[in-house]
Amino acid sequence: RLISKDQGIYLLRIPARTSLLQSMSQLEKSASVAYAEPNPSFKLPGFQTMQTASVVRPNDPNYGLQWNMKSSGVDQAWALSTGNKNLKIAVIDSGVDPNHPDLIEHLEKFEDVWNEEKGPDVYRNPLSGLTKNYGGMDGNGHGTHVTGVIAAQMNNQIGVAGVSGEGVRIVPIKATDYAGNTDAAVLTAAFQRAIDRNVRVINISIGGPANKSTQALVDV
Repeated sequence: RLISKDQGIYLLRIPARTSLLQSMSQLEKSASVAYAEPNPSFKLPGFQTMQTASVVRPNDPNYGLQWNMKSSGVDQAWALSTGNKNLKIAVIDSGVDPNHPDLIEHLEKFEDVWNEEKGPDVYRNPLSGLTKNYGGMDGNGHGTHVTGVIAAQMNNQIGVAGVSGEGVRIVPIKATDYAGNTDAAVLTAAFQRAIDRNVRVINISIGGPANKSTQALVDV
């Protein structure tokens, strides 16, 4: 599968019971192959939401809970600027709630790279057997949370205020499943999609050991 046309990066699947090391060694003997490497897996950090009582403050009712805005000086920065509505930021994460009332005004077209690379993001309840397809949405919550930190609408009397205040454009790029799992090939494709969408900033909150990175991720 072609991941990046610009960099000539492909994802190859080898047959079951085939040696990965031998396959990579054979590929690297080809004059048309710059490098061959494994496709390691990654995972979002642990994430939990907390239900808290509303604290009414001017405009955004839960702004009183955002102690970090004062401690980091964001409230002072707002005196200079409350955002740039022409600035596009890609959030590579678990997706976003496309109908969230505090985010919807800032969302660009949803890019479901996970579905393109891995197929449907379906959760199956182990007890009831019922399923939920999280295609085109956030089944984890982490991506919606991160998008809110950046771009929750300010001064709309809903929820909280994002760091960007009153304006940026968010390109949500779904690159994990509902459990937060992903791999280097999906992330590489997600970065390429962000580049193709001409974003100025890429936010990614996924991490792992340095030895699990790939040259493809570096190249893209």
